[in-house]
Amino acid sequence: MIRSHRLMPLALAALVGVGAGAAALTMLPGRDASVSDLDAGRAQDALRAATSAGLPDGRWRIVEPMWTRERLLARDPLRDGVVQVLLPERGAGAVLPAPRGDLVRHLLGDIEQFLHAYRVVVGPVVEGEGASRSVSYEWTKPGIPGSPTRRVWFDARSGQVTRVVERDARGDVLRSLELVSRDLGGWVPTPVPNAIVRQLALGREQVPDFDDFVARVPVPIYEPSALPPRFHRSDWGFDDRAPKGDTAGPLPLAWIAYTDGVVRMNLFVTPPAQMRRLEALAREQSTAAGRSGCPTTGADTPQELVEAAGSILVLRRDDGCRVVLRRDDLPDAAVALVGYRGLAPDDYVRTVRSLVRVVAPKPKPGEVPLHAEDRR
Repeated sequence: MIRSHRLMPLALAALVGVGAGAAALTMLPGRDASVSDLDAGRAQDALRAATSAGLPDGRWRIVEPMWTRERLLARDPLRDGVVQVLLPERGAGAVLPAPRGDLVRHLLGDIEQFLHAYRVVVGPVVEGEGASRSVSYEWTKPGIPGSPTRRVWFDARSGQVTRVVERDARGDVLRSLELVSRDLGGWVPTPVPNAIVRQLALGREQVPDFDDFVARVPVPIYEPSALPPRFHRSDWGFDDRAPKGDTAGPLPLAWIAYTDGVVRMNLFVTPPAQMRRLEALAREQSTAAGRSGCPTTGADTPQELVEAAGSILVLRRDDGCRVVLRRDDLPDAAVALVGYRGLAPDDYVRTVRSLVRVVAPKPKPGEVPLHAEDRR
């Protein structure tokens, strides 16, 4: 079985948001390559501790280039490991539960991978006084031009994360999260029913080993032989249910996600005959780490043929928020790579051009293929 996954966010999808707010962001002092090992270690410890404890209760504003959303977060009254999320624009009854760790991962990605790939270059920066006093640090990928940055603010007294701002290499805001108030505005969460808690537990079933996954899925698996610096394979899954709104029957679909801890890309693989449906699905994907509030890419968005002497042809459709890259030359699979802002366009092109077929190990005795009951 495959656990329910963040690639097709159900409850967690409602958390994504985008918007304005760049003008209000405090500018950092210049980067200082001499941040001490002691301060860097403190920053790492603070981030690990804060994300392990979970985000504090209150009203959060999530800002991206094309959306702004506010969400109220509160721990379940009976289960500290469950967070309830209120969607204000949908009314008082629009409450979605999520495991605390999954919510943090959805919003902030893989923290250990982030700390492996990124280094503290600014901090500690102390701001405010009294109850509003905070300490912040900024991370980037050292020695890699064009890398995004992430700055994290911690409450000076509690150590809780209260704000996150991610920027691209030009300084433009990719995304920000901010605790704007600890007041829940009169909302009093009630305990999540036991049946829902059991469903959340089912959604956390263990992902199979990648070799086992490759051997069991009924579609050939391709992977990049060259990834952007400090990216790695982070998640994978399979489903053969029809996508929502698709009436053409089952769609066997394998996916693999890659991340550096901030930026994420998703690779989809399906049989060649399903390319049209795959592209339609890819054009409405939101990124799995809570990043993208991209609207569905219009079918009339221009599709570009990326050519270079002696190179594999790539079809690219870029709406300014999401980029979908496709290859039509593979004999046994249709593939699409979905990326978002934070990487240079050429990085995505090089990645999809480097795809190679993954050789599946021999199935173990008693293994069966993954099937429709498995959940993404």
